[in-house]
Amino acid sequence: MVELKYKVDINNKKAALVYVILYDDRGRILGTDEQKKTEFLTIPPDTGAEAVWLIIREMHAKGAINQ
Repeated sequence: MVELKYKVDINNKKAALVYVILYDDRGRILGTDEQKKTEFLTIPPDTGAEAVWLIIREMHAKGAINQ
């Protein structure tokens, strides 16, 4: 399993990978990687990343999360 953490720029439809955790099949952490200098990249259309961006944008619009 892999856990990814991103910063999301909801206004410009961009995301930057900031942290990765890799787990084995028993849930034990195999490794981590923190991206100290990460670059925001445009989120491609018709992808899972775009679906997540749409959810985040909607939640922000409703006041459920702050920028």
